[in-house]
Amino acid sequence: MKDLHDGGMGYRKIAQWLNEKRYQTLRGNLFSNRHVHSILKRKRQRDERLNREVEREYRNFDLEFIERKLINSI
Repeated sequence: MKDLHDGGMGYRKIAQWLNEKRYQTLRGNLFSNRHVHSILKRKRQRDERLNREVEREYRNFDLEFIERKLINSI
């Protein structure tokens, strides 16, 4: 779908192409232009989320170890 859209096809034309090739939605329905738009939008959002740079932050902290027997005796 993304390749078709990147190649200049609109949502309606992609839906028609999928329906002509007898592809069905997960629920067994025909594709509509809104469905194609929604799929491509979610794909774009997912790609942006997975490709974004994560800002790392390091802080000083202290670790304190407590003996498990002391915790269980309370």
